[in-house]
Amino acid sequence: MSEETEIDSEEEVVTTSNSSGTLYIMRERDHRTGATFEYFKIGIVNGDKEVEKRERQHRTGNPRSIETVFELQLPAVQKLETLLHNHYAARRVSSGEWFHFSEDEVPRVITGIQHAATKVNHFASITVPSTVDFGASALPASSEHMQLARSYLFVERQSKLVDATRKLVSKALLDRKDDNGDVMQMLKPREVSASERFNVDNLKKLNNALYLKYKTLTSTKPQFSVVYKDQSIDTEIELWKSRELSPSDGFEAWDVFDLHAEYLRLWALKNKLDFEEKILELELKYATGTSPGITSVTIWENKTTAQFDQVAFQEAHPEIYEACIVKKEATTTFNRSEEHTSELQSRLHLVCRLLL
Repeated sequence: MSEETEIDSEEEVVTTSNSSGTLYIMRERDHRTGATFEYFKIGIVNGDKEVEKRERQHRTGNPRSIETVFELQLPAVQKLETLLHNHYAARRVSSGEWFHFSEDEVPRVITGIQHAATKVNHFASITVPSTVDFGASALPASSEHMQLARSYLFVERQSKLVDATRKLVSKALLDRKDDNGDVMQMLKPREVSASERFNVDNLKKLNNALYLKYKTLTSTKPQFSVVYKDQSIDTEIELWKSRELSPSDGFEAWDVFDLHAEYLRLWALKNKLDFEEKILELELKYATGTSPGITSVTIWENKTTAQFDQVAFQEAHPEIYEACIVKKEATTTFNRSEEHTSELQSRLHLVCRLLL
């Protein structure tokens, strides 16, 4: 007898949150001289809304005229916009959706957008089953399955390496904030209030029996994993790393503006790899279907989550609860920017919007 388990909707939120619309590129033109500028807005309108109406909105109060140079309708338009904003982070002019491109670059940018749209359309078209039949047998692995899994693992490794390097660059930049005034133009201070919270790990170390007593099992839902192994990936990853990533032990000697530029490059690359990884994961889920897995390639497993009944524990053991409290003093933190300004602006007058 088959046992079908429904996949939690949050597991597949990426396939159900797609909304159609139109992506556009707009530019400004001087009313008097007809001159154009090398600043372009990459934005979207959702659903059936017209780009022309958005044009009129941007003209209000603007001493220059606004004109659309490119538009493209597609599903998952917001996904495409996000990909493009991340990809062109180093070209962002101050904050918002305006970017700096030379006239010669615009055709290549449009071609790049069309290529990215093809990937987004593919992403939006992948559907995965809503249930897993744990009573069925795993599917036999084909060469196509193994190649797909290999590609997934390769991109996953790339993403982790890029993220690790990005964190090192970020640390090198933050370490220079006190002795280089230019760094402060790339950072934004954030005041963090004093706080205290119960730390369940402290209780585990102090009295694991009490922890187990107040640990309650909650929901069970399927979790997808790629279990394919291929050691030959290691050699290829090292070759890729030597080409794409700088050595991790020399960032403290870099110029701060080069550090910031590298941070933005790695930010864009990380987001690109994450999107490719998500597509490959969806393709593997689609290939797995309702079966509990593909032999030695993928597997669905029922995972049970546990919660700690903190309220009941505090009422019954107030002294032990207090001993497990972790207190943090008020402090000021500094975040890096994932955005940049136009190269036309002075490096001494960087204005970066911070989302981290």
